[in-house]
This record gives sequence, C-alpha cells and structure tokens, in this order.
Amino acid sequence: MLSKTTYRIFFLGFLCSILISFFFIRPLNSPWHRFIAGDGLGYYAYLPAKFIYNDTHYEYKWFNAVYEKHYISSGSSADEHFLVKYMDKKINKYYPGLSLLWLPFFALAHACALVFQFPADGFSLPYQWGIGSASLFYLFLGLYYLRKLIFKFSARAGISFLVPMLLFYGTPLFDFALNLNSLSHVYSFCIITVFSFYAFRYFNEEENAFYNFCLGLFLLAVLVSIRPLNILVLAILPALALKKGGIRLGNFGRPGATHLFLLLILFWVAIRQVFILKNATGEFFPNTYSGEPFYFSQPQLIKAGFGFQYGMFLYAPLLLMALLGAWYYPGKMKRWILPGFFMFLFYIYASWWFWPITSRALIDFYVIPAMLLSALLSHFSAERKHGLMVLLALCAFTGYYQLKQLQFRRGVLDANYTHAGLYFKNFFRTHKSHQFVVPPYSILQNHIFTQGIEDTSYKGPRTGQQTYQGKYATLLDNQNEFTREFGGDLPTFFFQKGLAKIRFSFWVFAEENCSEFQVYMNFYSKSGKQTLSIPFYVKEDAFRRNKWTEMQFGHEFGSDEIAMLKDCRVALFIWNNTKKNRLFVDEANVEIFLCDRSAEIVP
Repeated sequence: MLSKTTYRIFFLGFLCSILISFFFIRPLNSPWHRFIAGDGLGYYAYLPAKFIYNDTHYEYKWFNAVYEKHYISSGSSADEHFLVKYMDKKINKYYPGLSLLWLPFFALAHACALVFQFPADGFSLPYQWGIGSASLFYLFLGLYYLRKLIFKFSARAGISFLVPMLLFYGTPLFDFALNLNSLSHVYSFCIITVFSFYAFRYFNEEENAFYNFCLGLFLLAVLVSIRPLNILVLAILPALALKKGGIRLGNFGRPGATHLFLLLILFWVAIRQVFILKNATGEFFPNTYSGEPFYFSQPQLIKAGFGFQYGMFLYAPLLLMALLGAWYYPGKMKRWILPGFFMFLFYIYASWWFWPITSRALIDFYVIPAMLLSALLSHFSAERKHGLMVLLALCAFTGYYQLKQLQFRRGVLDANYTHAGLYFKNFFRTHKSHQFVVPPYSILQNHIFTQGIEDTSYKGPRTGQQTYQGKYATLLDNQNEFTREFGGDLPTFFFQKGLAKIRFSFWVFAEENCSEFQVYMNFYSKSGKQTLSIPFYVKEDAFRRNKWTEMQFGHEFGSDEIAMLKDCRVALFIWNNTKKNRLFVDEANVEIFLCDRSAEIVP
C-alpha cells in the first residue's frame, strides 16, 4: 500500500504531464489557432471594452479593426462571433462571468504589453498567452479540488489520484482544456468542482460551517454569471449530504471578518453582472439566447450519445462506465440523484437547436461522473481480480479516447462528417489523412468516371515498377510531369436541386525527395475554353514517402459556380511540379454527387 505522500507526488507528476501535453499539442503563437477564439471572443470582449476602449455601453465598434489585425480570417465582423440582435440593438450574447475570472491574467498581460512594447490593444501576444495561462490555472485548480473531494468521499489516496487522471485523459476535458482555452467549459468545471467540495464539507463536517456556506454562495454567484443554466448544480446537493440525518443547515456561529468579506465579494459579483447587462441591453435580466430554441419533443439523444459525428458516449465510453458507479453510491435514494441529473442535462442539451454542444457542455458537470467513478472504484478496490478488470477497462477506454482525439487532430476523422464506414475503415489509423468525406446516406445520385490505367486505351505515362493494384501505375518524373486528365461531361443531375460535389480520389507513392505536388480540377466548355479552375496544393506533411497513401480532393459547389458550368466537362490531373523525384499514381477515380442536407449538423 503506497503512502499519501507517494500519491501526492504521483498527482504532481500528473499535472506535469498536462503541461508537457499542452506544449506538445497546443501551438503557442499560431495565427490559425489563437488562445482567444470562437465563443471566447464574446466572453473576453468585456475586458478590453471596459479597460482599454472605454466602451461603457458595450457596443464593440472597435472590435472589427482589432480583430483583422490579429486574426487570419480578415473581413469578419463582430456580428459573426458574438453579437446578436436584441430589441433594437446588437448585444454580446455571452455573459460576463468569465471576464471576472480572467481579470488578474488580463491585468498582468496588459502590463507586459506596455512594458515590452507589444500593441496594448487586448489581443496581441501577451493577452493571448494570458488567457492560455488562465485556462491551465483553472484546470489545475479544478483537478486539485476534485482530488480533495474524491479523497473526502472515498478516503482512498489511490482513487483520489486515479479519478482526476482518468477523467482528464479519457474525456473531452482533455481537448477543451488544452486546445480551446477561451471557451467556458474548463472554467465552469473548475468552479462547479470547488463548489461541490465546499458543499460536501458543509453537509458532512461540523467545523467552519459558515465559511463553507459563504464560499459556496460566492462560487454559485460566479457560476451563474458565467452561464445562468449552471444554477442547476443545486440539484446535486442532496447527493453530497452523506452524513446521517439528511441535509443539515449547520451551526453558523458568530460571523467573522472572512465571512463578511466573502459576502461583500458575493454582493459585488451580483451587482457587476446586473450592471453590465443593464448597460449593454437596457434590461437587468435579458434572454440573450432568445433566437436559439430548444426542441424538447425532438431531442437528438442517439446522435448526441452514440452518433459517429459528436457521440459523447461513443468517443468517451469512460463516462458511460462511470454511470455504473450509481449502484455503489452511498444511500439507496441518493444513488440515483447524480446519474439522473447528469442524464437530465444530457437531455436538455440534446434538445437544443445546436445539439452537438452536448458532449462539451457536460464537461462543466464532470464532478458527477467523477463521484460515480470514485464509488465504482471504491467498491471493486477490495476485490483484487474484479478491481483489476475494472481498472484495465477504464485504462483501455482512456487509451481509446486518446486514439480518437489523435485521429481528429490529424484529419483521419472529421467530427462534422464522420459516418460508420469512415469510422470503422480508419479505426486504428494514426497518420495524417487527406479526405473529402461524402456521407453515403446523404447521396441522392452519383456518377463515377473510371479511366483504368490497366486499359490498353490509356494514353498517359505508366509503369510497372511500382503499383498499388494491378500491373501498372502512372509515373510522374522530370520527363513526364502530368498525369492524363481524368473526368468527363457533367451529368444532368449535377444541376438539379441539392448539394453538388465532386471528389477526386487516388493512391500515391512518393519517393524520398518528393516534397510536394499539385492537383487541378478544371472545367471546360464545349469550345474548349477553361471556365473554372480549382487548384489543390499538397505539401509533404499530407503524404508518406516510400509508402502508398490514399488521397481525396473535392469541392462542394455554390449556386454561382454551378451556373457557370452548364454544358461543361470536368478534367482533373496531377502535376509533379518540383520534378525532384518520382511520383506514382494508381487507382484514380472521379466521383460526382448530388446530395441532400442530411449530413449537416444543423439544417
């Protein structure tokens, strides 16, 4: 049996492994992957509005110019990121609670920008790193308090070390903590976990009752200021009261200076929230998500739970196994509170118009599967054989989640378009994949052009030196730079109502010095005039040298493009533009599709 000190060292090593993962996975200064991005732009914008641009009414007229200065997608307006129409004005739809948590990091970043002569505009490098540091700080704080909570619940140092580690590496907390640093989920996870810890202490320990109560109220106020729906966390309180006699109110005793300070901070957080919302919207309690409905009679439960696109339980089965811990949770009635509430939240988010948010929204409440997982491990820890099997299963699920995350990062899977065939075909694949995914269930009509390289009628350069299938492959070298053109006349269905797509797929074998090649999708009128050209530039990180690599390139056509292509033919070819070494191409196919919108996440 290892000592508590040993497990503390293990836990410190676990936190160090997170830091290593962060620097290994997360680009620190990429214009394509900023720390402040996506929904985080809305959560964060309150800080520069208040402290840099003196935007007291939060109109964000300054945002577009600053955004174009620091982000790749120039031309985007604030409306596309966080402003929505409300009454007769546009407002920030995100609540200001996160800006409170970020305030110390923002202040330090602003000082660094001034001292080291970075643009002090709220979005230059020091501010980006400040928010990245904040995400790590609150992640570590949440995991630290999760460990303390699990130890109080299970009284086992080993379990209090294992549960946070499995939860981090085996669930979407991993991705959202390391890659999506300005979204609210890791912060809500932290505050809900700390809130649960002090609620557990309040209900089960006699000392410091008033302190625990005041701190719990303060944390609840912060939670609601981040997202009002977080107030639902109150539903788990009965499950945290394990002491016999039910929920007690506690003996508060005489309030001290610490209690009064916490209550003052609580009051300030509430007033700040209401004041900002009143200034921005003209109302004290606006519904900023008024145009984003719930469809409670049509929840996407199967898709949100087990779908190949965003299935929470499919990609993080550890969460599903954690629910089994309900059978071993203390108290016959209380054991159903945590899993019942977790699945209730699952139902709510699966009923939202943007149901794919389900898997990430529930990160906020990961204290629930953590407690259930702790109950499961506590029960089987006394049974050596069964306990080992449970632990091996949890480790396997964690490894499986990491495999799937690697596939998403490398483009093997695409959350928006993954279907059963793609999922199983690439189940263990880890190298980068170049794919243009067309889900089979979305195809209304299709046509395939197959100009076989094996045919005697094939006019392009070919060789039998290196083939993927059959006797011949196309050879591109310094004498023959181009393949022949693949394709033909566009079918009539291409111009019918639906989504028109073309996919060019082939296998390529690149020798050692081949660093890039190009693919062209050209369209010609009957007179031979080029109407449209769509190039694809393929760099060395997209294919493997000295191995056959399957590649797909494609395009979905807009209405303006389709109008240009009437009576045209499509011609695709590959160009070995560097001519530095040989390139072999085999099994080339051109596929033309007419699809419906069933593959789209949101109609």
